[in-house]
Amino acid sequence: MTLSHYCPSYPKFGTGTRAGTRVYDLLFYTRSLPCITELYNLFYVNGIKIIPHNIYELLTPVALAHWVMGDGSKKKYGLTLCSNSYSIPDVVLLMNVLMIKYGLVCTLHLDKGKPTIYIAAKSMKSLRTIVAPHMVPSMQYKIGLGCDVTKLNSSPLGGIIYPAAASSLHEETNDPPCGGKFQRQGINQ
Repeated sequence: MTLSHYCPSYPKFGTGTRAGTRVYDLLFYTRSLPCITELYNLFYVNGIKIIPHNIYELLTPVALAHWVMGDGSKKKYGLTLCSNSYSIPDVVLLMNVLMIKYGLVCTLHLDKGKPTIYIAAKSMKSLRTIVAPHMVPSMQYKIGLGCDVTKLNSSPLGGIIYPAAASSLHEETNDPPCGGKFQRQGINQ
């Protein structure tokens, strides 16, 4: 496993209920290491979550793909990126990076008084080009790629198909939830 040296134990599966629906999660813990503390210190100052001034360099296509997978919300025509825990000036800084570095058309929206970033429909093709190669298949529906969400919701992992688990799920069900094949690190299985 690629990240195993950062973790003191194996990941743990959990279950719960959200809005009356059974959900599944995967939990893992990391060791207290200087390299992780360095990252923490970039994003937290005196216990307050901030956007670092070098976010232009930090927000790579891989980082953006993880943001979309973890905190992106598909909308009818575009995508919302959750940024609710940041100040409006920090969200504007993030939007500037998305617009200047990636050429994405985005606007600031307020959700219950907290700022979020909406990526416009006319930028979704560009966003797909940037992030799709770095996304697991089960999350590509967020950027409008053909994933059958109804099959995902019935999967044993509760809609989350991790690349390492995808091949075993495919073997058990013989009914992959996204496309006709699983992709792991860009290779059709």
